[in-house]
Amino acid sequence: MLFDTSPIRTFSFSGSSPSGDRLLQLTFWSCVLLALFLQLAASPPLAHAQDDRRALAAAIDDVLDGDDLRHAWWGVHVVDAETGDLLYARNPQRPFMPASNVKMFTTAGALLLFGPEHTFDTSLYAVGDIDDGILRGSLVVQAGGDPTIGGRFFEDNPVHLFDAWYDALSEAGISEVRGELLADLSFFDTTPLGQGWAWDGPPARYSAEVGPLSFRENTFELRYRGGQLGGPATLSWQPSTAYIQIQNESRTVSQNSGFRHRVDREKENNMFVVRSQVPTGNTISRPVSVHNPALYFLHEFRERLQERGLHISREMRTQSEPVLSLSGATSNHIHTHASPPLQKILDEVMVESQNLYAEAVIRSIGAEHHIGNNNRDRGSAAAGAAAILDTLAAIGTDTSNVRLVDGSGLSRRNLATPESLTSLLVAMDRSAPGDVREAFRASFPTAGMNGTLRYRMRQGAASGNVRAKTGTLSHASALSGYVTTLSGRNIAFSVVANHYTVNSSHIRRAQDSIMHILAGYRGR
Repeated sequence: MLFDTSPIRTFSFSGSSPSGDRLLQLTFWSCVLLALFLQLAASPPLAHAQDDRRALAAAIDDVLDGDDLRHAWWGVHVVDAETGDLLYARNPQRPFMPASNVKMFTTAGALLLFGPEHTFDTSLYAVGDIDDGILRGSLVVQAGGDPTIGGRFFEDNPVHLFDAWYDALSEAGISEVRGELLADLSFFDTTPLGQGWAWDGPPARYSAEVGPLSFRENTFELRYRGGQLGGPATLSWQPSTAYIQIQNESRTVSQNSGFRHRVDREKENNMFVVRSQVPTGNTISRPVSVHNPALYFLHEFRERLQERGLHISREMRTQSEPVLSLSGATSNHIHTHASPPLQKILDEVMVESQNLYAEAVIRSIGAEHHIGNNNRDRGSAAAGAAAILDTLAAIGTDTSNVRLVDGSGLSRRNLATPESLTSLLVAMDRSAPGDVREAFRASFPTAGMNGTLRYRMRQGAASGNVRAKTGTLSHASALSGYVTTLSGRNIAFSVVANHYTVNSSHIRRAQDSIMHILAGYRGR
């Protein structure tokens, strides 16, 4: 019982005023009745809230405990982003491979450290004397970490920068270069792949080599046209450059056999062996990544200059130490190209899960926001990760159980707990400056509408509502982000699965089911 009423005596009224003893009893009963009224008034919403959360938990449990999913390692954490109230948890503090959910840390850290309008600069210098249109020295490209040159922002003209630089060289009176074409790659380290990546993997776009100087996202487009049954397919590639050598061992198969893309590249050069199967009559294109992207850039730049009549006498090379400070010669600034604003780059990182951009960004952070006095790892992914985690911890993110080794999540050595992922989401929503918070939220793909979620949750309460980052590796799948419930609550969630043996489509369907449950939640 809420109150013990055993000592209280009953009484009756006469017509006269109550005595002091009876007045005391009336006052006591009034207090009891008021307390009971307040308790009854408060209890139903609390009870309803508890019932709502129990129902929510039961609905999510039903999904996760399905026959084909029960053996997966599931980690789920769902909180109210405004109040921090816990709505659901399963293994919230267990470390998981987050796959591309790592991009949330990279994006949040970059926005906080650089700001949404930051750009990455790539500059061209003429080093030496200019005499009667002849540069008696070298052209130097000073790399600044821009991963977008010639890429998806400039699809109508991938060589836009090379044409701008030709025009700038002409304005400077240079029509011939008697020296070499040199790339200064000192901005960040030139380790081509991330820690824990598959160094023997295929030359795919998702694992393109990383460097401070990029061109066409460090890929070329390989085009197939099926020929006569049993014979080789016809191959072409864009750009049609001598930098790429292809050995055609492809085979044309029947229409019902399906397309099979298989390309191998020798480790230290750009000799590609194509062993793909192409259905007869089909025309298909696939991106393929190159080795040594800085030399790829220089090769294509030189070819474009020579097409337009500017001759370079000597060879191309790259240098990892600063060129201008070591040359001692006269340097003339020709032109500086600025990347699109960081927010647009990060939109590609998050919406399309663009790995190269994420890797360039984390190394740029390591170059410009290095922590400590040890300069050996300046400009590395490790230095960028340290700066990101330090910055996120400062706004309230629990980074104690986060391990970052790259910026994209392609490495299987990254670890994060579901609780740390929602901690990041809540901290960015509560504590980040307004422009950063808005840019961060805007960078997420939207269910049923764009990016990696364009074909998921296309109907129901989750469609157009869930804004979340996907993550996929073999035997690892993650989905983390924000959703608004039917009752108007702003929810931060993380749903991660590792070590499953079923097809990944089963895991994605389970994640989507949970999103529909959260979006349809009416509780307070």
